[in-house]
Amino acid sequence: MNGGQNRASRTSSGQRPGSDTGVGFWAFGFKKGQELGRRTVAFILVLVVVVWLVAAAYLILVSRAMVAARRVQGARDQLTALYKENAILEQQIAAQQAVEKLSWEAERAGFVPAARFEFVEP
Repeated sequence: MNGGQNRASRTSSGQRPGSDTGVGFWAFGFKKGQELGRRTVAFILVLVVVVWLVAAAYLILVSRAMVAARRVQGARDQLTALYKENAILEQQIAAQQAVEKLSWEAERAGFVPAARFEFVEP
């Protein structure tokens, strides 16, 4: 029964009339008009600085990770370009080493086919 009277006697902000605590849930145990102590101010300041440092460290790490990812992507792009260039060079070498091409170049240089083969074994 008495609990109903307490609920009815509270204001819309959740306070009892005549109560000098802060506003509802966000009071944190401070009374209206009371100044913060040095320890409380120091604690809040340290807390803000720590949160700021953690956020700064996180942003620095994310930034470095993005730079590293860009370097890796650049290296992958360069590797892909080198693979393509290597494939083109392999095709050019294969075209230069074709039997018909080599025999034509040999004849043009003055070489003639051998009449007799002789194998030397060690």
